[in-house]
Amino acid sequence: TMIEIGTGNGEVLEYLSRQFPQIEKFVGIDLSADQIEFNTKKYQQYHKLNFVAADGAEWIRKNGTDNMIVFTSGGVLEYFTQQQLKCLFKSLKHLKNTIFIAIEPIGVDVDFTKNPNSQPYGIERSFSHNYTQLFEDTGFSLWYQSLIEGVQKEADFGVFGAINL
Repeated sequence: TMIEIGTGNGEVLEYLSRQFPQIEKFVGIDLSADQIEFNTKKYQQYHKLNFVAADGAEWIRKNGTDNMIVFTSGGVLEYFTQQQLKCLFKSLKHLKNTIFIAIEPIGVDVDFTKNPNSQPYGIERSFSHNYTQLFEDTGFSLWYQSLIEGVQKEADFGVFGAINL
């Protein structure tokens, strides 16, 4: 099962469902019930796609299973507090063969060597998180990490792949 927290218009999830036909189920989670209703109608011909209006972390805690891939892209986890992320990652730690892929903004002025904790950045005052530390502190192993610079004026994008065997 592949789960996207913050699916928005569902385009990324739909694309991934075509790229990975061996995956049996794709679940897009979003807080907006209107968006989920729209996605359900738009992608009704894709039988592997399911859309749910819910808090992503809460849904995963209740419905998470072994052999799951969870991902976020473009700025979803930046709206979680550091404590909320720790709770999410800890709840996933109890599941076997879990992969988490996060493509998330990191403020250009954030230096985790000086302050390893999550820090607000930008005009929205959302959070830059120290994903490396958060994943490792909750028992995940990082298998991929990179930084895409210059995507936004105030933030670069960190790409993280973590696994829990």
